[in-house]
Amino acid sequence: MMDYSIRTLTFEDIDLYRSMDTGIEDDYVARIFERLTGGRSEMYGLFTDDRLISTAGYTVFAGRYAMLGRLRSDRRYRGRSFATTLMSHVKEEALAQPHIHWVGGNTEEQNTPARKVLANIGLNQQATLQIAAADDVSELANGHTPWQEITEGDRKRSWLRETFLEAGGVFPYECYYPFPATDALFSPENLNTWRFYENATGTRYMLTKIDTKDRSYLHVVYPWNDYDDQPGLWETIASAHVQSEQQLQEPLQVWLDIQEADALPSEHPFELRSRWTLYGTNGLKGV
Repeated sequence: MMDYSIRTLTFEDIDLYRSMDTGIEDDYVARIFERLTGGRSEMYGLFTDDRLISTAGYTVFAGRYAMLGRLRSDRRYRGRSFATTLMSHVKEEALAQPHIHWVGGNTEEQNTPARKVLANIGLNQQATLQIAAADDVSELANGHTPWQEITEGDRKRSWLRETFLEAGGVFPYECYYPFPATDALFSPENLNTWRFYENATGTRYMLTKIDTKDRSYLHVVYPWNDYDDQPGLWETIASAHVQSEQQLQEPLQVWLDIQEADALPSEHPFELRSRWTLYGTNGLKGV
């Protein structure tokens, strides 16, 4: 391997970033470079002969989780393990922070190079989820009574403890960003902002939260796969969707993270997008 150096990037490095030949015509990283080099995010660059040839970084969520990403490589230098070298460095930098308990990466299932890098730096596959998005789910409602909204904080925490904390599950914290569940994800502020609903028999619940990525979404979290077998579920989602659009005064897509596409009703309005695979460190440091 050629001689190289690694350092933290700042917004002043934007021209160096743009000089890389990545083959990406419309790179969102360039558009939000300032945000990715400050605040909750860190970016690092690998240089050789004073030329920036690879970048990677991480963003901190819930004050405890570091999600790796922004891996870019100059095509003229690929095949020399620079991406793996840099990502390994970024991983260790994140783990060295005392407040970080977990480090991982979430990438599209078909992105073989990125998955190989994450595996090569010692991260393990932890979950695979499929994105399903729809502009309107009212056609799935068939006249059942919507579920009752939960307002008691203890009941909300009880459901989260049963379905995620005790089960050792992965919680979809934001669109594109699931994490192994710990109490850090379920702050009082989140529980007050997220809306919880429970069925009449007290055997099922769901929660909704508004998230903005490329557009705004009503992010629905339902911890089971029986979407087609729970009276009132779709009525509840449809009602929450309408209320949220009225609240924001803008259109929202309904977003679900599902394990398998066949969990949805046979006739559904969802666009099935990419399957994403989560990699991460085993266990949670300090937990």
